[in-house]
Amino acid sequence: MKRNFLKIKINNFLKILFFIILDILSVYSAIFIGLAIRLEGNISQDYIKIAFIDSIFISAIFIIFFFALGIYRSLWRYAGSKQYIKLIVACMLATAVSVFIEILLPRRLPLSVLAVLFFVILLFSGGIRISYRVLPRFLKSRNGVSNQTSVMSHL
Repeated sequence: MKRNFLKIKINNFLKILFFIILDILSVYSAIFIGLAIRLEGNISQDYIKIAFIDSIFISAIFIIFFFALGIYRSLWRYAGSKQYIKLIVACMLATAVSVFIEILLPRRLPLSVLAVLFFVILLFSGGIRISYRVLPRFLKSRNGVSNQTSVMSHL
């Protein structure tokens, strides 16, 4: 019994760690996408350095808000609109705090990059979590295993 409990805890920890890593990669990607859009692809070395440094604390801010609002706690395999609303609120709050901190910094990213960050993170984080929900169903249906009953079989 204790062994199964430990296995569940390890699996849950690995799932959370997996999502945290993907969220960090999403923040880095979103910032560089924002810079590419804002600077029309001509990103200077200075902005690259600033982006790498700022991505560290922006990632931390997003992870803190995702934990605070239970994004990592819920089972996304059974996610509904409540979890997606929490994700939107967490992204909004994390972006707002990031903007506030960026304003205080002497050398910072353009604020338009953070506006792009919000939408890209929402797209990436939501897409990752939707994929986590849909992918197992898709794989089951491809392998011929389906828990849905055909309407024709009831006629």
